[in-house]
Amino acid sequence: DWRKVAGLLDAPSFDVNSHEGLAFLMAAVVMGQGGAPFPVEVFCGKWRNSAAQLRVLRLLVSGDSNMQQSLQNLPRRTRVDDVSAHPVWSSVDVIETLLLLADAEGFDQVF
Repeated sequence: DWRKVAGLLDAPSFDVNSHEGLAFLMAAVVMGQGGAPFPVEVFCGKWRNSAAQLRVLRLLVSGDSNMQQSLQNLPRRTRVDDVSAHPVWSSVDVIETLLLLADAEGFDQVF
C-alpha cells in the first residue's frame, strides 16, 4: 500500500531540500500506485519530524503548478474571500498543519 509507504516519510532521517527531490519522490509514489494522485495528505497533521514537514510544505507551496495542484487533492477545503487564489489558503488541512507547526518547539517563524 503506497499510501502507507508515503506515510512512513515522517522519520528522523527523512529530508528533502529541493523541488526536484520532492518531485522525484512524488513521481515514484505515483508510479508505484499505478498513476493515482500522490497522497499529499500524508504531509498534513502532526509529524514527529516537524522540520522536514515544514520544508516539504514550503516546497509544495512554492513549487511548480503540479506541486501546487496536488494541494487541491486535500479533502477538506473552504472558500476564503479576499485571499489569494493560491490553493494552500483554501485547504483546511494545510492551515491546521501550519498552526500545529507554529506551536511546535523551535519554530519562531512558519512561513
